[in-house]
Amino acid sequence: MADWEKTLQIQPNDADAHTCLGNALLRRGSVREAVAHYETAIALAPDDPHSRINIAWVLATAPDASIRDGIKAVEFAQQAVELSDGK
Repeated sequence: MADWEKTLQIQPNDADAHTCLGNALLRRGSVREAVAHYETAIALAPDDPHSRINIAWVLATAPDASIRDGIKAVEFAQQAVELSDGK
């Protein structure tokens, strides 16, 4: 995780680094922070489906009801499918 944080200090607009840091935070249980990094990655790379896939999964499965949002999860998943041409 420290490597991704260091990368973002040097390159704060690196969407892949935001996605990877989000993944690391999620594994650590920092769900809200992970979602924030996925959202940043989406803003920085709107044509990349990867962060949308990740945030969709989190919003669909989060144990915390204040984070869970099935409607947004489906929207992000549909966007990811469209961006990846169904692959």
